[in-house]
Amino acid sequence: EHKRALAARDQARDPNAKPSLRLEGYAGRYTHPAFGDAVVANKKGHLILTYGNFTCPLDPYEGDAFRITAGFFEDQLVTFQVKEAKVMELKFQSQVFRRQ
Repeated sequence: EHKRALAARDQARDPNAKPSLRLEGYAGRYTHPAFGDAVVANKKGHLILTYGNFTCPLDPYEGDAFRITAGFFEDQLVTFQVKEAKVMELKFQSQVFRRQ
């Protein structure tokens, strides 16, 4: 069932919708009052999300959404809210982390 849901999600996306910023524009520290920090880094042209003990490689998915490509959170989406060419927050695991 999970694989079917992922396939439907992938089928519905627009693969031509590119990120609105250069990758370094997404890098930074994001904070949630209960869940702590999530850090996004641009390493050698690839985004990496670090959350607690987890390191999650991110690939562009659709617009300002990125897919985690390996590890515990594989296939989850991380969505950035961009306003006036600046990231305001990211959504990960149904939680909103505000940029610091």
